[in-house]
Amino acid sequence: MNMERNILQENMRRFKTLNLTEAEAKAELVDADSNQLLVNINNIKGDIERSDRKNMRFKQGVESFQIGLSLLGYKLPVYGVDGLFGPETERALNKFKGDNDLEENGIFDTKTKELMYNKLKTANIKDEDIEKYTHSSKDFSTLDGKITHTYSGRSAKGIQILIDTMVENGVTDPVAQVGMLAVIGKETHFINKKEIAYQNTSNKRINKIFSKTRNMSDSELDNLKRDYDKFFNLVYNGRIGNNNKDDGSKYVGRGYNQLTGKANYQKYGNKIGIDLVNNPDQMLDDKIAAEVAVKFLISRGVPEFSNPIESTLYFADVNSGSPKRRAREHSIEELQKFDIT
Repeated sequence: MNMERNILQENMRRFKTLNLTEAEAKAELVDADSNQLLVNINNIKGDIERSDRKNMRFKQGVESFQIGLSLLGYKLPVYGVDGLFGPETERALNKFKGDNDLEENGIFDTKTKELMYNKLKTANIKDEDIEKYTHSSKDFSTLDGKITHTYSGRSAKGIQILIDTMVENGVTDPVAQVGMLAVIGKETHFINKKEIAYQNTSNKRINKIFSKTRNMSDSELDNLKRDYDKFFNLVYNGRIGNNNKDDGSKYVGRGYNQLTGKANYQKYGNKIGIDLVNNPDQMLDDKIAAEVAVKFLISRGVPEFSNPIESTLYFADVNSGSPKRRAREHSIEELQKFDIT
């Protein structure tokens, strides 16, 4: 699962976190380096087909040819350079192939790679041409050292508890640790708490988060969100193992990573040997919450990571269950508060 070293920037001691100040999707694993872009495209191995795969090699390959398509005039106006091979990317790729007498089969194959590489090389692209498709960045000091951050007080204490728990669970690489922290931080800013009420949240925002509220009138939703138990029973019941009428409000988000749903309380309670189902408020104990958060994020294993961006994206996808643009972006934003020194 580790990416090839030679498709990353030549200096692996200094890695970049992203400054996500714009709404459109931009590359997360490709820098504004025209020579490196050509290397990335040339190093793509095998065919790339439409998929929601999460590994970093796949994502960097897709980001690279998405930038190539955009530079050659085949735009991605809705989703941009997001590293996900969906319908928009497939349409742009087929248009490029069709315009160049290649079979429009939705596959980035060897012939397509060679054609794109030669066209980009002939076009004499420059770093500034790529900048609009990538993010500005700051440097990490090193990849092997102590994690530092901008937090203080209770949040700083939570970070240390989480790092200690990671080490206890065999996660000793600071690159992996900082990726996990970035994902946890965007959930709670390292304050262990119970999910707050939505009574002061706009109905538009609630509708975006919870599909079950979308057919309700504003007055109905206004009344519902004033009642904590009724609100969470509506939005959470019938899923995540919440099968009894009051399960939704009983198993709301708690802990550093906001563990939610009876099924998850059962699963992770079993993993740590504590009955969280009958006493879900035990999740408000910092040490228990840290153990659950770490177990949750390492549930699919911990590969060897090449840089903090790679680890952050990996754990963001684990936390979300699948690649989600907003979750990735918020996690990368959180990563900017950390360094390794």
